[in-house]
Amino acid sequence: MDDATIRFLIQKRIQVTDKKIPLDPAYKDKIIELTKQMMEDPFTGSIQTAFDTYISECMSHLKRIEEPTRKEPPQTIHDKILYPPKKVNTFLKKKSV
Repeated sequence: MDDATIRFLIQKRIQVTDKKIPLDPAYKDKIIELTKQMMEDPFTGSIQTAFDTYISECMSHLKRIEEPTRKEPPQTIHDKILYPPKKVNTFLKKKSV
């Protein structure tokens, strides 16, 4: 979920807290093994929902990194001819007769 969604839609309805639980080294290998199992054979329940969300966020992050930055095409002579600038006199006083 992106920051704008959290800030403007969800935060007004529920309180989102960023509670970080420090990673216990004893669980590190078990978590990696559990992740490998979930990649091969999906589980059911809330852990699978959280895992699917994690995977989709990882994929969108990697796509953003791999996507080359778009460059604007260089302006050509034809671009200048196609739409010449117009001079607009908006504050003209009419001559009184």
